[in-house]
Amino acid sequence: RNISAVPVQRTPVALCDGRTASLDDIVTFQARVRRHSKEYYFSAFSDKHEWFYFPHAQRDEAILVKNWDSWGEAFARKAVKETVPTTFAFHTAFEQAGTRSDAPHRESMEVRLVAFF
Repeated sequence: RNISAVPVQRTPVALCDGRTASLDDIVTFQARVRRHSKEYYFSAFSDKHEWFYFPHAQRDEAILVKNWDSWGEAFARKAVKETVPTTFAFHTAFEQAGTRSDAPHRESMEVRLVAFF
């Protein structure tokens, strides 16, 4: 969500339609610091991806991203009778061509929630 009083003018948020992404598009790597490790997921390029972005997002607009769904077709357990088409959501921000050099940087807030049913 944009938290600035002015609309987003630099590095808008973009989302990939999950129905156009596959497990083969995931690039995974681990980062280790001392005894702790984290796994990160990135998207490889694919001509099949359909991306949508939100230029000039206003402060009173919010974007809801379902980052992971355990009932997604790619990872659902066999016991799940009804799956959903998308397991994960690739998302990013990018430098948009034609952005003024003096445009203010995007100020945004991200809140993550985990829900169990």
